[in-house]
Amino acid sequence: MGQGGGGGVSEAVKDLGVPILEHLRVSVSSDCYQTWFKGLCVRELKDHVVYMAAPNRFVKQFVESHYRKELLHAAQAVLADAQSVELTVACQPASESATSLSTVLANALPPGLSVAYRAQSHSGNGAGEHGETARLLPLSPRLRLENFVVGTSNRLPHVAAQSVVESPGEVYNPLFLHGAHGLGKTHLLQGIAHLMQERNPPLSVIYTSCEEFTNSYVSAVQSKRLDAFRTRFRSCDALLVDDVQFLGGREKTQEEFLHTFDALRHSRKQIVLSADAAPRDIKGLDPKLVTRFQSELVARLEAPDPALRAQLLRVKAQARGLSLEEDVVEFIAAHVENNVRELEGAICKLIALAAARREERTHSPLARSGSRQKDLASQPPKVTGGSPVELENARSASLSPPEGAAEGEGRIPNGNNRELALVMLRELGYLRSGPVTLSDILEAISRHYEVRPDDVRSAKRGAELVHARHVGMYLSKQLTTHSLSDIGRCYGNRNHATVLHGSHKIAEWLRRDEKLQQDIQALKQVLGR
Repeated sequence: MGQGGGGGVSEAVKDLGVPILEHLRVSVSSDCYQTWFKGLCVRELKDHVVYMAAPNRFVKQFVESHYRKELLHAAQAVLADAQSVELTVACQPASESATSLSTVLANALPPGLSVAYRAQSHSGNGAGEHGETARLLPLSPRLRLENFVVGTSNRLPHVAAQSVVESPGEVYNPLFLHGAHGLGKTHLLQGIAHLMQERNPPLSVIYTSCEEFTNSYVSAVQSKRLDAFRTRFRSCDALLVDDVQFLGGREKTQEEFLHTFDALRHSRKQIVLSADAAPRDIKGLDPKLVTRFQSELVARLEAPDPALRAQLLRVKAQARGLSLEEDVVEFIAAHVENNVRELEGAICKLIALAAARREERTHSPLARSGSRQKDLASQPPKVTGGSPVELENARSASLSPPEGAAEGEGRIPNGNNRELALVMLRELGYLRSGPVTLSDILEAISRHYEVRPDDVRSAKRGAELVHARHVGMYLSKQLTTHSLSDIGRCYGNRNHATVLHGSHKIAEWLRRDEKLQQDIQALKQVLGR
């Protein structure tokens, strides 16, 4: 190894990229390969290092963050003595950078989504005389692209937002973001506005909601100031409009928005829109607007998966000065599933409950019984022997304050983390507050083991069904006050001896089967126990 250098890239070095990419093609999904790896090429081999070039910095950063191991394994499959792979950005004219990024993101789209990039040179920023940033709604300092938590459900919209900031008016114009409420559409729009304003202050950026656009239009008509209204919206360099689904059914406003859209796009000014549905699914939306909205990139934000929910909880808790233990994070993430706002609400509720608990303890007679007891209570637990009981007690303070926090801040005292999490989930309606029913257990095991409730109750004797049935009988016996006969009737009119046998069988396996222990724990969490 030690080829390369000089003034160019030899054909031998270039050819090495082909087998490396072929190995990557079989180790990642087809969409992933087309999006992130297809444009890579080998530039140099030196001192057991493979230097590869990416078409732009977004691809470089993404591959380095998510696929460094896969890239190294592919290189080592071709070059046994390769010790590392280093990525650089290919040198190219500035006018081509947007095209390269557009191609990368276009390959990330599923079939059927329309992407029509036009290679256009940006004709100046079109700033006003004073270069002011105009917006009808204030930007939140918290909603920035830098602190947007990225996962598989929102990666494409996030990367697309970054590309719009990098090349406004050139890449994805318009960019249309859609998804259910609370998934981060407003966060992305405001994040784009923040960075556009900071990276190029002369740019005139308007961030507003569809409702504010409509109200401004109606007010302009009533006050006979349409010219001023149109000048304001059609002379900006970037227009970012939230919740455009509210255009549906408003014919006059749609007509005005259509002309505004066309004027901006004709001037190569950036347009970013968001809605709770794809353009074609917005009721009452003019077909001319539908075709314009979906003429380039339409990117959907999905509900967060469990891994992303857990990461969001960590980030949101840390932002509020709260440190959550991993078991608490996973417990909350398993129940609060819909969107980011609900996760934030859960954290807020947990902090409020912890504060109420501290207040209650502070004003109790026991808390005022003596200064020595108070001093002892404030000391952290000491673990000297390292016994399992001592270690478990040391871990019980689940919500520990971050370094530098004030006394009592970010802490749920006496290891009441799980208790308060249960209270929070019940009060917010994520868990039943009453007793667990036989139907609850049957539904929980059916979902967990991916079987139909009717099959669990049936006479079928498949191994998976029998196991799920026995787990249900065990939990019914443990978590309810129903008789064995009642439980047997719930599981297909089986007699009490069958229920007793199934329950004892699961209890016996629990002593040595770690996977079953995890299943039972997960099911109890779902059932709020």
